[in-house]
Amino acid sequence: MGNCNICGSNFKMLGGGTEPYTGCSFTVCNTCGDLLIKIDQAKKNRESQQCISLSVELLDRCKDPDTKSKVKQYTDEALERSQEDLSKEGIDVFSFCDSEDAFLATTGYSFEGYRIESYLGIVSGDVVLGTGFFSEFSMELTDLFGERSTTASNKMKEVKRNAYEEMVKNAKKIGANALIGVDFDYITLSNNILGVSANGTAVRIEKVNG
Repeated sequence: MGNCNICGSNFKMLGGGTEPYTGCSFTVCNTCGDLLIKIDQAKKNRESQQCISLSVELLDRCKDPDTKSKVKQYTDEALERSQEDLSKEGIDVFSFCDSEDAFLATTGYSFEGYRIESYLGIVSGDVVLGTGFFSEFSMELTDLFGERSTTASNKMKEVKRNAYEEMVKNAKKIGANALIGVDFDYITLSNNILGVSANGTAVRIEKVNG
């Protein structure tokens, strides 16, 4: 017998145990333990969309904020591992869960295990880079062997993430809990100013039972 550290439920003998996945050795019920097992399998099999759906379900079960933060560290790591094959699946994933709630985003138009309840409209997030970016990184973009500059690449990832987070914020303002059809546009403006725009369709989704 025991209490699940994740969802807080009580379980009887053989109804739970200690999990080995998060590094925290949580005592979990069989339901939460089964989700952890499936996330680990999805991570190993590079089944990114399955990993996302399972992670959202597990994080929704977390009752304690501190526990949720620790579980999120594990699910983020699992998502990062599965991102290697995201381009093949047409999915672009960032950290989709903050301390408040879970949020799904995809470059596709559906989520496995969920149905779209309503379409709320197109939203965007925009970030502008000034001339300082170009002067700082213009000599670092590519060396003679075609290797990318780590510094410049990281800067672009940061800007892309900022645009994405702004888009998610705008989607949440109109009641969305997911985004479909996400893409990024890069626009060169006057005076060597680069604009990065993240766009997507804000939707409400719900999990399909069974």
